[in-house]
Amino acid sequence: MALTITKHQTTPFNDQKAGTSGLRKSAKHFSQPRYVENFIQSFFNALNDDINKELGQEARVTLMVGGDGRWFGLECVRTILKMCAANPRIQKVIVAQNGLMSTPAVSACIRKYKTFAGIILTASHNPGGPDADFGIKFNCSNGGPALANFTDKIYTLSTKLSEYSICENFECNVSQIGEQAFKIENRDFSVQVIDSVQDYLELMRDIFDFNALREFFKSGVKITVNSLNGGYNTKIFFPQI
Repeated sequence: MALTITKHQTTPFNDQKAGTSGLRKSAKHFSQPRYVENFIQSFFNALNDDINKELGQEARVTLMVGGDGRWFGLECVRTILKMCAANPRIQKVIVAQNGLMSTPAVSACIRKYKTFAGIILTASHNPGGPDADFGIKFNCSNGGPALANFTDKIYTLSTKLSEYSICENFECNVSQIGEQAFKIENRDFSVQVIDSVQDYLELMRDIFDFNALREFFKSGVKITVNSLNGGYNTKIFFPQI
C-alpha cells in the first residue's frame, strides 16, 4: 500500500539563522513542536531550488543522514526520514545504522556514495543531553560544510514558511543494515542503512599505516582520546590495539 503525504500549516520561527554550516540551539529548543519540521522544510525548499538549477526540474537525488549520537538524535532522524519521504525530489536516503555517524564519517560517506548533500545531527563539541545542546548542519556534495549563501537562503525561506510536508505513517527500521523500498503515493523511495564505521575504516586504511601504528603503540606509548562530546570510535584508528 502506498504511503501518503500530509501538508501541515505552520508559522515561522524567528531564530533559525544558521551559523557555521548549520543551526545549534539547546536540545529542548529543538524538541519543541514544529521546530525541526520548519527548519528541515526550509532546507528542502533551498535544496530543491539548487537541484533545479544544477540537475533540472525532473531530477531526483540521494541524501546522507547521520549524527553524533547525542540526545534527541534518533528521534530527529525519524522526523527527517518522514520529511524526505514527502519530498518528491529525494529518491533515496542513506542513513547511518541507528543514526550514529561521526562528522568526518558523514563527509567521507557523502563522497563515497556520491550523494547530493548531507544532514549532520551535531552541535560540534558542545555538550549533549536533554539540558545541553543539539544541532543540525548541512554538507555539500564534496563532503564539506554548506556555504554561507546556502544557509542564508535557508534562513530567508524559514522566515516566510507557511507549511511543511511529511509522510506521517512512514516507518523505517534504522537499526538493520540494508536497503528498504517504499511506495510514496505515485513514486518510489528507498532508505539504505549503512555501517558508517566500516566505510570510514576503509578510508582510514588508505590514509594511515595501521601496522606501523600498531607496532608504535606496542612500544608502551599511551594516549588519551577526548572526542569533546562528538561521535568518535577509537577502533577506527587503532584496531586490535
